[in-house]
Amino acid sequence: MAHSGISLFELLSRISSEKAGRGHTHLFRLIQQLEATPAVSYIVDAQWRFVYVNPAWSSFARANGTPHLAGDVVIGANLFEVIPDVLRPVYYNAFEKARKERVWERQYECSSPAEFRKYRMRIHFLENRSWFLITNTLVFKRRHSGNTRKADRDTYQGDGVIVMCAHCRCSRRIDRPMQWDFVPQYLRLKGKALLKVSQGLCPICQIYFYPKLKTARGRR
Repeated sequence: MAHSGISLFELLSRISSEKAGRGHTHLFRLIQQLEATPAVSYIVDAQWRFVYVNPAWSSFARANGTPHLAGDVVIGANLFEVIPDVLRPVYYNAFEKARKERVWERQYECSSPAEFRKYRMRIHFLENRSWFLITNTLVFKRRHSGNTRKADRDTYQGDGVIVMCAHCRCSRRIDRPMQWDFVPQYLRLKGKALLKVSQGLCPICQIYFYPKLKTARGRR
């Protein structure tokens, strides 16, 4: 189905007055609910292309410095092109489980410079179209205590790049590569330039959450 810059919600609104089939009606009602929910939600087709993102997704994308992923701009883009390399096997596995079991879910951390946040991701398989609905619901948040380690360029930034765990957001030390510290200052903008961050997995997150992955190296 071609979208040509039009959101799926708008597309379904156009056909809602026509003699749409039961599948169209169900999807239209579902998206009506997604438009109002605070859960960051999106739908991808069988080729992992975005066909819909809700307002909460767009707000989250803009607030986290990725406006190119907000609104209709992202429609048609491939989901796996915006996922860090290290997490792609995890997502593939999650989608396959959702396809077989209809629903897959897991809690994960996605903190900001000011807050510690935990979300619950649920992947629903929309069988009649072989599409997937992904929702991310906020489970818990609190402000950082303020006693985190001060960001030190010589300690964490090597070759102009900081290696950060894609799951817990800890940064890998240069002097002790097996040690990863939570340094929220590195999530902030310094002036107008965004620090170069390479996504990896710290040893604890790899073992606990992704035991089938063989390495925890950052992507350079």
